[in-house]
Amino acid sequence: MTPAEYVDEIVVPTIVEFLHEPASRRRAYLACIVTNHVRDHLFTAGKRNVDDVMRANAYPHFAVVKAVCNGIKHVKRDRSSPIKFGVGEDVDPREVALSDENGNVLTDENGDTLTIFNRGRGVENDDSHFILTDAVTQSIRVFKEQYQDLLVACDLTTIDAAG
Repeated sequence: MTPAEYVDEIVVPTIVEFLHEPASRRRAYLACIVTNHVRDHLFTAGKRNVDDVMRANAYPHFAVVKAVCNGIKHVKRDRSSPIKFGVGEDVDPREVALSDENGNVLTDENGDTLTIFNRGRGVENDDSHFILTDAVTQSIRVFKEQYQDLLVACDLTTIDAAG
């Protein structure tokens, strides 16, 4: 199976299923697992330093995906990961503070924290809250952008339509 076939046949449909049921723990975990393993398919196709590329271009999204994947696999927190996660430590959808790409909490002109009711499962780490639907969709977009030579033909429009 080529990386493109893996993305088209396994990753995209799994992410779409999760986007249709964003509160589902099972769908969240599966979406993280298949998204994380795009890197293995790229490695098999000859790409090296995939984790470094993703860390540079998809942080913290891919770090969250990887932490959830490894936390499920090992049923404990991965102490080497910048995002700590153990199986079952995800949280239900709830109101969360909005933050920028660096994790800084956003406020309005009065200094009040801007919040949204997120529509999917989340992972909390220190003072940050990461929404798993965002983590998987941003990660797969960065994979496609960074590895166009192998993934250019992958169709992500069903992800966009579902999200």
